[in-house]
Amino acid sequence: MMPVVRPHLYAPFGGPIVMVQVENEYGTFGADKAYLTALRDGLRDRLGASVLLFSTDSDDAAHVRNSAIPGVFQVVDFFYWGTPRAAMNFTAAWTAQRAGLDITRTPGPHFNAEFYPGWYGTWSEAQGYPWHSKAYVNWIIDSVLIADANASLNFYMGFGGTNFGPWSALPVTTSYDYNAPVNESGQPGRIFNRVRSALSLARRSSVPPPPPPAPVAMTSLGNITLSRVAHVASAVASLTKGAEVLIDGAAPQAMERVNQSYGIIAYTPTWNVSEGDPDAACTLSLDDVARDYVMVFDGVEL
Repeated sequence: MMPVVRPHLYAPFGGPIVMVQVENEYGTFGADKAYLTALRDGLRDRLGASVLLFSTDSDDAAHVRNSAIPGVFQVVDFFYWGTPRAAMNFTAAWTAQRAGLDITRTPGPHFNAEFYPGWYGTWSEAQGYPWHSKAYVNWIIDSVLIADANASLNFYMGFGGTNFGPWSALPVTTSYDYNAPVNESGQPGRIFNRVRSALSLARRSSVPPPPPPAPVAMTSLGNITLSRVAHVASAVASLTKGAEVLIDGAAPQAMERVNQSYGIIAYTPTWNVSEGDPDAACTLSLDDVARDYVMVFDGVEL
């Protein structure tokens, strides 16, 4: 992948890729500096000495110190979901970032690498898609982007997207709109104009930003009735015919152990019950391999 990325680097080629991330929130659960150093050196070997490398961690100074290594610009991510404005403390976040910069010896601005204008939605949420209020977003922008000339925000997300197929993972919905400035359909979102205005002020430029593009033509599809269904047992039999793999073990294997990274695995276990006691109970143990979602059938769904 690195040979594909390299020609598009801002330095030294003037491309659109300004920074390359070494790790993401690694300091939350690890502190292996040899691992981080190997990642850093591998990226530099493949991308060149001029590439700007960075790592992101939460605004916890201990996490930042776990992750920080020399030569990798250390940034933080933070948000204050439901926190009263009086309790929001950006100073603590920047102090945590500086704890990392003291180790990395890479000067740079205050940088929130993941500013969340919203959040993902889950199927169980009765209130629908969780968005931050406009007042919250406005206050963050005013406090960080405009008031602090040495601060930067990276919007997560800047462009709302869609989780196709099973990529979203349980229990996240198909939509990944995130209340982004540009929404899931490519239209200006509810905070688009506010972000556009703030960026113009933050640039301190007399040149106004270009006008937003014209709206994309859209139509309503109305209600769609689904009339055909496929039962799980028959679908599995049809899709796996001739592709079955025998796994010898007492428990189902994690997807990674059978060299798969996407989709669904159908397991059909076989038990040998005692001839003298055909009604003996059998126990199916999933141990710690069920990372996402499991359906169990014994003639019917259990």
